[in-house]
Amino acid sequence: MRTQDEAIAKVLDPKALRRLPNSPVADVRWYPYVDSMGEEALRVGVILKESLTEKDMISPTVEPIERAIRDGLLAAGEKRFPYINYAKQSELNELGMKV
Repeated sequence: MRTQDEAIAKVLDPKALRRLPNSPVADVRWYPYVDSMGEEALRVGVILKESLTEKDMISPTVEPIERAIRDGLLAAGEKRFPYINYAKQSELNELGMKV
């Protein structure tokens, strides 16, 4: 029997999300998180391909990714809300951040 973390990792596997049509996913990172209301949640960082322009990073590009993540987590029995952020690795590097 798989643990919940294994089920989450399978849903958030970058290889799986790259199979979506026109997927701009380069990597995905996630960790447990406690939101501002004190509720258990997930922080999901989707690293997008460097080739994307600012215009490419609008809703029609990321909407299928977000839907696949949310639907996949629900199907895996994950009850925690996923807070999903999108960025290119270069943007994170500029800010000195990790997702």
